Amino acid sequence: MKIELPGGAAVDMFKALDSARGRDRMRVALSGVNWKIDMGVHSFTTTDSFRMHNVTLNAHGATYDDSVILDGEILNVVKACVKAAGKNNTVVLEIEEKFSVRYCNVFIGTVNEIGAPSLFAAVGTIVNEFPECSSIVKRSNDTEVPALFNGQYLGALVDAAALWAGKDSPVTVESVHASKPSRIVSANNYGTFTGLLMPQRGGK
Repeated sequence: MKIELPGGAAVDMFKALDSARGRDRMRVALSGVNWKIDMGVHSFTTTDSFRMHNVTLNAHGATYDDSVILDGEILNVVKACVKAAGKNNTVVLEIEEKFSVRYCNVFIGTVNEIGAPSLFAAVGTIVNEFPECSSIVKRSNDTEVPALFNGQYLGALVDAAALWAGKDSPVTVESVHASKPSRIVSANNYGTFTGLLMPQRGGK
């Protein structure tokens, strides 16, 4: 598995994903970022079971299907690499396997003295099953109000959508629902962000 993104876009993507990443140590799979290639399309997903953030990237020419859960430290590693090399450089993520262990190499696409990209770091992967989320992302849009939400989660979702869209670009509220996931989406030149949030029960 391999993908290339401009440094700034890579940082924005993992920032947008990170707020929905699970922090419960008992639910190991949800603590990472699921990277999936399906029908040649790359998608990155996080969820803590109350909310889900997904970035689907425009076609990158992949001709295979695969998936891996990246360790949650991927955001900090990508940020450090981009800070060192500059956000205008290309970030390359590539999965490598040695002795049946998979990990993610993080390259910066600048060429060094020997004509090879500079390897900045490697991030581990999580051997576990990530929940299937594609059917939720593609669910039809409908509305049922009033709907109650955790304010912190809702704010983080709007912030993530706005970050991916870019300054002064719109985000779209596609559905608000009192008993099913509500959806906010945004897009830029690299792909589409989809955020889902479950309603909160009770309260006023």
